Amino acid sequence: MCSSADWLQEANTCAPKQLGPVEPAAAAFLSALVAHPYAKANPQGRLWLLCDLPRLRERIADELPLWRVKCHLLKELSQADQDSEIADPESGAERLADLHALTVAPSSEFPEVVILPSSVLDEPAPSPKSLESARMRLVVGQELDTDSLFKILNEQGFERVSQIHSRGQFAQRGGILDIYTWQNPDPVRLEFFDIEIDSIRVFDLDSQTSRKKLDVIE
Repeated sequence: MCSSADWLQEANTCAPKQLGPVEPAAAAFLSALVAHPYAKANPQGRLWLLCDLPRLRERIADELPLWRVKCHLLKELSQADQDSEIADPESGAERLADLHALTVAPSSEFPEVVILPSSVLDEPAPSPKSLESARMRLVVGQELDTDSLFKILNEQGFERVSQIHSRGQFAQRGGILDIYTWQNPDPVRLEFFDIEIDSIRVFDLDSQTSRKKLDVIE
């Protein structure tokens, strides 16, 4: 049995350390107990927690916020997605959003924990550098050359259509530009006043009606 200080000192090495055995009801508490001092010692790092029990992963992810810990839950790709050349777009979007979140520096407000099954470590993933280079931040009031934006969207594999109906598409109607990104859960509508972004709204794909106003979108 070692002290928490000794455990954390060892945890700073690359070798995995084992937490437990512990009852499932205490797993989130134990994870938070380690995450808080780990974040203080490693302010730019995240604690990675490998767990091969699906229900326990979900439980820890649900309960960690109660202990003031931000959680990233990386799910394994289904066997169908791994075997098929055409993966489920929603699964791919969820994975891409999770990976994008991990390229952002950890918040100083709460420690962060990444929970994943060990099998995810062997799955293919884009590099952090490629994810960062593909990120674009759009803000209300920003001046934007739409032709340059169209060029970037085309380079990233987006399809220009008359009306979007799936991920990876964009459509323009006058001063309105609809984009359905690879990682965001819903499509967004940009309204322009000349070259300035006048508004950004999330909209429903079926009814095409706006649902929520945003100040910024990535």
